[in-house]
Amino acid sequence: MIIRKMQFEDIPRLAILYKQFWNENSNIKKMQKQFEKFQHYDTHILLCATEESKLIGSVMGIVCEELYGDCRPFLVIENMIIDKNYRKKGVGKALFLDLESIAKERNCTQII
Repeated sequence: MIIRKMQFEDIPRLAILYKQFWNENSNIKKMQKQFEKFQHYDTHILLCATEESKLIGSVMGIVCEELYGDCRPFLVIENMIIDKNYRKKGVGKALFLDLESIAKERNCTQII
């Protein structure tokens, strides 16, 4: 299994994973447009897990900043999805550990 940054070409397969979870179709064109927008922000982290070139999981982390104390950053985890055939095999944990590492690099105080 490889954990890496999400790529534009991954979006159609990501839509399939989302359908497994929410049982509704995603608008791939809108997803691609949103993905391209996220590429210009350093606050959005999109990771995916692959095995033998197949997308088997994904997660998005969003870096936010506190409005109290030293106003340090924190990370919010959203849209974690694992292919139903790969659940309970450590894919989610691997994605989370990579996000945790990025959060530490960015001096985040907590992960929500």
